[in-house]
Amino acid sequence: MSVTRQSVLWGQARALMHKPPVSTRWRYMGDGLPLYGPLDDATIWRAQMCMFLLHVSQWEPAFYQEQLLPYLASFVSHWRHPLAEVDATGIRNQPFVVPNRSAYSPYALMKIAPFARFAFHVNSNAWNGRTFRQGHGFPMLEGFSHVSFSDHFIRPAGVANMVKSSVFEGVTHLALYGCCIGDEGLELLSTASCMQNLELLDVSGCQITDAGVVAMCKAHAFPLLRVLRMRQNSVTEKGCRALLDSGMLSMLDEFVVQENPVSVAMQQELAVHGGIY
Repeated sequence: MSVTRQSVLWGQARALMHKPPVSTRWRYMGDGLPLYGPLDDATIWRAQMCMFLLHVSQWEPAFYQEQLLPYLASFVSHWRHPLAEVDATGIRNQPFVVPNRSAYSPYALMKIAPFARFAFHVNSNAWNGRTFRQGHGFPMLEGFSHVSFSDHFIRPAGVANMVKSSVFEGVTHLALYGCCIGDEGLELLSTASCMQNLELLDVSGCQITDAGVVAMCKAHAFPLLRVLRMRQNSVTEKGCRALLDSGMLSMLDEFVVQENPVSVAMQQELAVHGGIY
């Protein structure tokens, strides 16, 4: 590779890395935001970065592996949010469609950008729900750090299969919005070794009661957890008190317990500790 070509590529890399995607965040089903946000600076940055990575790794592989890859990986804060996403939403009662594995898919990017994070979304679908509940779809989650299921009625049986799969050891953000896992499912997640790298857990609308929260606290689960969202469940003051007494709440940057039957006094106490009601 010529010196001029190398200089051009370095210039492009530095330009991209000096305007980080500060306005981005992970969007998933049920978090109150549209899955795909507006075409903001962060979205444009991600698209430009993906094309740059694919182009350089394909046409200048030695330069990419030896020089550019270590440089990109050093910008840890740039890769907090997913670089690319797979939306595996299917059609009701149709076989699960394997997501696009072309040269421009997240699967291709995973191979060349091990420092980046990637998201996988599965929306409500009768066939898909059955597939994931039985554990057959988990292998395709390999390499994804952000995983969200929505309204799948995965139930405790599905969670029992999830915790047996090693692919979840690499998952840091897990959203199970409306999956009806119940107290049994939350306890299974709490005691599973493959789930202890979670930084975000959303179990909103999952039919969880105080019993599930107490079991989670007793298990001393999720040492890396920073965000816990439990909207639209049946958690009362007893469950919130267990979180406070266990010290788990003090470790969180965000705790959401809206639309639960929590007393006014407990709401005020949670607010002091940064809870969102």
